[in-house]
Amino acid sequence: MKTRLLQLVTLLLVVLGLQACSSDDNSQGNEQTLVTFLINDPKDTKMEDIKELTLQLIELNSNAKTTLVYQADKKIQKALPTGTYDISVEGVITHLVNGVLEESKVSNFIKGVIVSGREMTQPIDLIFKGTSSGFVIEEIFFAGSKTPEGNQYTMDQYFKITNNSDEVLYLDGLLFAQSKFMTNEKQDYTPNVMDEAFSVGVVLQFPGKGNEHPVEPGQSVIFAENAINHKEYNANSIDLTNADFQNYREGVHDVVGLKAKNMINIYDELVINIQGSYAYALIQLPEGMTADRLIVENLYDFTYDFVFDGERYPMDDSALKIPNSWVMDVVNLGTASEYLWNVTSPALDMGYTYVTQHTGDEGRYGKAVRRFTIGQNNKGLNILKDTNNSKVDFQPAVKPSLFK
Repeated sequence: MKTRLLQLVTLLLVVLGLQACSSDDNSQGNEQTLVTFLINDPKDTKMEDIKELTLQLIELNSNAKTTLVYQADKKIQKALPTGTYDISVEGVITHLVNGVLEESKVSNFIKGVIVSGREMTQPIDLIFKGTSSGFVIEEIFFAGSKTPEGNQYTMDQYFKITNNSDEVLYLDGLLFAQSKFMTNEKQDYTPNVMDEAFSVGVVLQFPGKGNEHPVEPGQSVIFAENAINHKEYNANSIDLTNADFQNYREGVHDVVGLKAKNMINIYDELVINIQGSYAYALIQLPEGMTADRLIVENLYDFTYDFVFDGERYPMDDSALKIPNSWVMDVVNLGTASEYLWNVTSPALDMGYTYVTQHTGDEGRYGKAVRRFTIGQNNKGLNILKDTNNSKVDFQPAVKPSLFK
């Protein structure tokens, strides 16, 4: 009897030991790290107070979402599961401007933060959000179409620009820019001016002397690569003879639209990338600033090392730097499988949108990116989503509105 009881006790201890080991094994998949998020002042600014601040965290392996709300002491503490996180920051702070207390919106986007160990500290740099005058880029059709014979056709590219305000706005003198850098090629550019400026490689200007091109609330204009009836050359394309503006380049376009106004080339010429690897922006020059002055005062040189096959090759180039405060709207485009970074400050855009899945993707033809409509105002006009995050503001790879 005693022998039988001893066997039962021994078996019970073995089972409990196995359960303990099993429990320990499971806990290894639920390791926690105490993270202290330290809130830093915006560059060259001292915060007086943080009115509100929220961190949105997404763990990239599990897609688990965590929301953290600021309380006090310029820090947020939270025990988080070990993993890799994207962090979106949104808030409101107060600060002194020429001795006057002002309230400003701030944001940031921090990609790929690795959370591990028992404790860690993660700085959160705050960046002032850009302002908008009401014009937004609603739709970009950059991929082009295919002919009935299966050939590539790209002369029908266009941008749709919309007055997202409730008052009449004028396009006269507004700048349209393409980024200098590409979203699928990341280099260590020196100097890095991104916190304060948008580096651009192409600048065009809408014609007009101030009140020649009004846009009613909720209405749009079309800026076409070539404002002609493309159906005459490609039965699968569209008629753009009603476009308002065009990107005429001498020696490139065989046929010139008769109605659209030509954009004015300010800095280089626009060649629309058919993969979607640049950022595009609308820029409002401050009063007193001219396009000529812009070139003289804002051109800068930069350097970087081009790495190929393990070898480094020093490179130098130049670009125009546009202060972030002049940028009304910007959209980062990328190739989904090859996107590396946004070429603008997170204060201007915290995400990107796309049509192309990979270089050479045949499925991109006849598709565009277009902003979501989030409702209508009291005048029955559509309100377009504009959160300074192209990932959530735009529908990727949709049928262009002008093809419907």
